[in-house]
Order: sequence, then C-alpha cells, then structure tokens
Amino acid sequence: MNDIEKKVEELEKRIDKLKLETIEKPIEKKSGITGEKVLAEMIAGLLFGFICGWYIDEYFDTKPLFLLIMIFLGLAGSIYNIYKETEK
Repeated sequence: MNDIEKKVEELEKRIDKLKLETIEKPIEKKSGITGEKVLAEMIAGLLFGFICGWYIDEYFDTKPLFLLIMIFLGLAGSIYNIYKETEK
C-alpha cells in the first residue's frame, strides 16, 4: 500500500503543477487588423479624397482632374495606414 500511496501522491503533485501552469499562463492577444477597421479606413480615404477633390475642382473649375487625383491619394493613404496597422 505504501507504494500505491506514493504514486497517488506523485500524480496529485503533477496534476497540481499542471493546473498552476495552465492557470498562470497568460492569454496571448491576437494582434492584427479586423475587417471592419480595413473597411472603415478604405471608406474614410475615399470620402476624404472625394470631398477634397470636389472642392479643389470647384475652386479651380477643373472637373474631374483633382477629384480623381485626390481619390487615388486618399486610397493610397488608406492602404498605407492599413499596412502600418498590420505591421504592429
């Protein structure tokens, strides 16, 4: 019986040790960018480019030159922001 009691005691110690390891193990945060954030960045870039381009074209009477340029710049800025977020 003494041998069995030692084995049971060793198993209980191992179980307690494993419980402590799993409880104390920190939860890893998933880094990355969500689809909602990507969509928001793209829409914001498009809107910003559209609005700025529209007003510049109205001021200089050059429709649709600056509208197109600013839309592409807004998209480029959005893509750059998304790239920066994914690098974190």
